[in-house]
Amino acid sequence: MDIGDHPRTSTFLLSFHTSTPFHSNNILHPLIHDANGTNPHQPKKIMTEPTPSLPASMQALRITSFGAPYTQTSIPVPSPSTLRPHDLLVKVAVASHCHTDTIIRLGAVPSIPLPLTGSHEGSGTVVAVGSSVAADGSFKPGDRVMCGIPLGLCGSCVDCTAAGGGEHYKHYCAHIDGHIGIQVDGVFAEYAVVDSRTSTVIPEGVSLLAAAPLGCAGRTAWRAVKEAGLQPGQW
Repeated sequence: MDIGDHPRTSTFLLSFHTSTPFHSNNILHPLIHDANGTNPHQPKKIMTEPTPSLPASMQALRITSFGAPYTQTSIPVPSPSTLRPHDLLVKVAVASHCHTDTIIRLGAVPSIPLPLTGSHEGSGTVVAVGSSVAADGSFKPGDRVMCGIPLGLCGSCVDCTAAGGGEHYKHYCAHIDGHIGIQVDGVFAEYAVVDSRTSTVIPEGVSLLAAAPLGCAGRTAWRAVKEAGLQPGQW
């Protein structure tokens, strides 16, 4: 699959040629989990071992050489046992292609490690959570999420804490692992690891398809509105 020439924000259902095809029922019926999902009153569990439903490998679109098309390849599925306290393992449903993805693929940003799974705009369903997430109940398996872009916040620097703005500036963390699809593997894959502290539960009425590009393009526009202090009816 070559998506190198897609326009700035092309959103598409993630579908690979594999022996276990991806099913897009969750996109067509975004509330299907409400009918058949887990009981919200059950105790939260820390998932430390791979579940039988997780395959050993998955398909991904990766940058293997700057300036070349993405390469579809098979890579291991991240194991729930390797999740850090704030991590989420997400079964990706939708991934978007942003202009930034083209910049990264062309090698215009220095110090990008290869191979790299592309895309920083994604949505999907949580399949496993880290220990801190399980303890605070902020996310649970079955939740539909808009994937956060910053991964591995330190949680203690000035940008991560109240002294530097906390919730509003943590994406500037100087000690971050990286941004998905840019310095660390992104969501052009069947499964992805994202940070719960930068991810968002998708509310009812918002589809997985609509939510994916909001992780970057939507948040960028919304941040401008918030910083400007605009009120309803103002321009």
